[in-house]
Amino acid sequence: MPEVRFTITDIDEDRNELLTDTCETHVCDIVEFAFGHLRRYLFGIIPPRWYLNEFLKCTSLDGKFKSRRVLFQWEPCEISEPDYLQIADTVRALPGQPFEEVEASEGISTKADYEHWAFLQALDRQHKAGTYQTVLTAA
Repeated sequence: MPEVRFTITDIDEDRNELLTDTCETHVCDIVEFAFGHLRRYLFGIIPPRWYLNEFLKCTSLDGKFKSRRVLFQWEPCEISEPDYLQIADTVRALPGQPFEEVEASEGISTKADYEHWAFLQALDRQHKAGTYQTVLTAA
């Protein structure tokens, strides 16, 4: 299984600045990295290989790590077909099956289109499960 070397840098939420003195380097397998640390960006779906490769090319995303707001940074990488099959099998076997296999709608061929579609799928799942909440604020 491919490994990813990445850094985690804390973000000062009040000033929205990186705290460069907190930079930590980590190494883990691709499943823990993408489907663990960065899971919120995958919307609960096992993405197709082409999208996963596009996702792994972006090299930085903010997220949470041990209850801290952080910036994840990594070198771009690409997943081969055999590795992708192993990754998908591993993700399918995760406890509680937190990721679904959903075939993307026909005609989706860009990263932005896939992310929009996956986001709508996540909202639909939350709505059907009764866990979707709308927050209204006064203007």
